[in-house]
Amino acid sequence: MAGITRAIGDQPPNPNRDEVRLVQQLLNKYRTTPLRPIEEDGREGPETKAAIEDFQRRVVKMPHPDGRVDPNGATFKALAGDKPLPQKPAGNTAPVALVFRHQGKQPTGVTGLAGAKDTKTATRYESLVSVTGGVMGSFKGSIYPDNMDIKGRLVDGTYDLYLGFHKPSTPKASDLVMRTNGFRAVLVVNANRAVSVTSNLASKKTSDGIHVHNGWANWKADVPMSEGCLILHPTDWPAFIQLFLDAYPDLADWTAGGGRLGKKIGTVTVMP
Repeated sequence: MAGITRAIGDQPPNPNRDEVRLVQQLLNKYRTTPLRPIEEDGREGPETKAAIEDFQRRVVKMPHPDGRVDPNGATFKALAGDKPLPQKPAGNTAPVALVFRHQGKQPTGVTGLAGAKDTKTATRYESLVSVTGGVMGSFKGSIYPDNMDIKGRLVDGTYDLYLGFHKPSTPKASDLVMRTNGFRAVLVVNANRAVSVTSNLASKKTSDGIHVHNGWANWKADVPMSEGCLILHPTDWPAFIQLFLDAYPDLADWTAGGGRLGKKIGTVTVMP
């Protein structure tokens, strides 16, 4: 197999697009469902670096991934090898680390931001979303509400993450299925308690009842889709929530906090 002559994920970026594309292709060999493939465009960027870090955690078992592939380094050797990716068993309940990396970008379709009337799905979801720990996957999502003039987005930082349900009702075992509307299993930020937000409205400093749930493919900028919750790209939501439904199949885990609130499973971090 052809190798690389200089690092991928370093600064300045590797200018050899064939070498970058090779690493992207090798990464995609290990990005089976529910991981989404990355672009094989021969250009280094946040998506490629995040995929390298994910590979280093899952396969190379690096305690502190650096997002860098060196010629003849451990990461490249693992990428070029034929060793199958180990599968995580259902019911694995190691602590989860959920990260929304917004990259300093702002989405379209949000009142109070540029491009409020542009409701293209491709530009509504600015964040790279990664899940590591008890379950693993990578997705796209957004940290923004529909109206920054009224609501706010989570301030960058780390918050406790819980299992739970969206919308009022009494949870039953039959509710532990993937749904895209109504009463459904979701993740809950800070046990529904207040969290700090930033908003165009100066008096809006906190929000509560913040959940991680699905976004939609079609919407109007003036019709709420999310009022401050963290949302997943609509095509990524089924695989995302199924990770948690498979890892926590017991209804008691989803109601341990009382009513619609489940047990704490880890943390969620919002970061550039």
